[in-house]
Amino acid sequence: MISLIKKLGLAVLLIATTSSSIASRYQYDFSGIISSFTSYNPNYSAEDLDVVLGVTPVSYVFDVDFSRNVYSFTNSAATWNYFFADLVGDGYAFSQLGGLPYEDQSGFNAEFVSWQNIGELDGGSSVRVFTSSFNTSNWKVADWQINQSFQFSDGTTVLGESGAIYVFGNVTLNSITVIPEPSSYSAIASVGVLVLAILRRKQKKH
Repeated sequence: MISLIKKLGLAVLLIATTSSSIASRYQYDFSGIISSFTSYNPNYSAEDLDVVLGVTPVSYVFDVDFSRNVYSFTNSAATWNYFFADLVGDGYAFSQLGGLPYEDQSGFNAEFVSWQNIGELDGGSSVRVFTSSFNTSNWKVADWQINQSFQFSDGTTVLGESGAIYVFGNVTLNSITVIPEPSSYSAIASVGVLVLAILRRKQKKH
């Protein structure tokens, strides 16, 4: 029995270490309130988007993978370090107006020479969720923490018209969820088969 317990313990440990080491994707869940509105299109006002400043809520969910689409470049102003980030669903302005989406699908950390550093997630209809080293020491996206506050901008351009419409405000990071890759599931399933085999062998001995 002691040997079986040890084997099961090792199997559980293997599941935990395998899933955590393989999974590199995360889901960042934000929610907040619209605090300001800007329209460069004379046909639309805040009322057209059902926006009540200080009241209307927004929420954004990003899939983030720090090991995918990784690249960087340096210019005279800063070093830009990019990675994959995808907004799940449309931005507020886009969903209200059905305008032109802005598909960026990237996140970055920018370390400036003589200005504040910036961490940012981009996606969807020109949605930006960002912070800076002026606001917090946790400005890099990988260092963002639950209950941390961020700024956002969310805009779109209506199809066939000129002038973008934007909403702005603050959001709070509600949760960071690990998204296991398919290979993680396979590894976990393999360990599960091992556990069942151990149990069946023990039952046959009895």
